[in-house]
Amino acid sequence: MEIFGLLFALPVTLGASASYTWLAIRMFGRWPRTSRVAVAISHVVAGLVVLEVILLLAMGAKDAFRDLRHTYTTLHIVNFLLAPPAVANLALHFTPRSSAGQRRFKVATLCCWLTGMTVLVGNIVVDETITGTNNGRPFYLTRDNGGPGRSRLHGNSP
Repeated sequence: MEIFGLLFALPVTLGASASYTWLAIRMFGRWPRTSRVAVAISHVVAGLVVLEVILLLAMGAKDAFRDLRHTYTTLHIVNFLLAPPAVANLALHFTPRSSAGQRRFKVATLCCWLTGMTVLVGNIVVDETITGTNNGRPFYLTRDNGGPGRSRLHGNSP
């Protein structure tokens, strides 16, 4: 079933990426200060993505989740939601305004779309690594079969 979800996600994320990029170009053109704030926030989000990648490479998904629990979950969800628009903002910022025709729009949309698909697949991989395949719940909502109040990865801690 996941394959159908991923196939459906391709055009949906492309449409969302194009819509965000179009709105960002319009908004940044009208209010230049907004562009500076968005780019600054996008740099912070890019740093958080690098932090999560380092955690995953150094500790692995299970250990990062087990040791950092809510901090890792928050980091992962923030990156999942904000990484694609942050990449689009950075692409818009670093693509010259004098680019021919719709080049800025196309570059930013493509970067946003690729990032969106990457974080989507990455989220699936992290979730399945932590909870196993076909668990039916995201990793941050999973309770163990050890009874009430027992966490799957934490033994007796809630």
